[in-house]
Amino acid sequence: MIRTLVIGALAGAALTAGVTTAIGASENSGTTVQEYEQRYTLVKRKKSTGTAIAISSRDQQNPQPKRIKNFDLTFPAGTEIDSKAAAQCKATDTDFASEDHPNDACPRGSRLGGGRAAVRSRFPGQGDFLGTVYAYNANKGMIFFVDFSTADTSWVLRPKWRGVRLVTTVPRTCIPPAIPQNDCQTSFGKQEMVLVQLSVDIGAKSRGRGDNRRILLRTPKTCPSGGWTFKSDFRYADGTSLNIPEKSRCSRD
Repeated sequence: MIRTLVIGALAGAALTAGVTTAIGASENSGTTVQEYEQRYTLVKRKKSTGTAIAISSRDQQNPQPKRIKNFDLTFPAGTEIDSKAAAQCKATDTDFASEDHPNDACPRGSRLGGGRAAVRSRFPGQGDFLGTVYAYNANKGMIFFVDFSTADTSWVLRPKWRGVRLVTTVPRTCIPPAIPQNDCQTSFGKQEMVLVQLSVDIGAKSRGRGDNRRILLRTPKTCPSGGWTFKSDFRYADGTSLNIPEKSRCSRD
């Protein structure tokens, strides 16, 4: 399942058009426009909920936006998180590689949802490589398996909970024959794929009943007048960073 990016796919694959749709709040880092949107799927207080996450990058002056190295998402104050509220996937990269489908590498009940992603090369006139995201619960975190079938590669993202902060490292993908040890440099310059879109819908998850009920994500006990605030922190390969807040509606009923 986990494949290596092949130059043949880059040279001749039929690809979809680039990602251009604007989402949520946005900030600029140089010429890169970073967009971020997040909300809870339920607006009521103290309830089991899911969350919808969407990030997107674009740059109208360069073939690629800045490469995201890390992005951290801080959930609203008062959010309760319990990664033991669902079965946990413990699959390694090798486990995913040995299976025909990522669901086969994780136990039943650990699937949280899914979404889509896109990466972009620097080759002129080439569209984005689209990927399918499979999200799983993990010990004190999550696993996002991303299958970029048109690029013949896949990623395994492993977000980790740090309190109400979900910390994610984005893999680096050089285009062969470039290698990370050489900063993805070739005689044609730096050749790498950068993340330009990631959207994931996480469903509400719980198990047990009564006093023994455990909830993966529980909305805060209070609803501020301006709504709940999510925060994002993006760190880029050039050493710069961005912080983008996003308001989400809540109900006091």
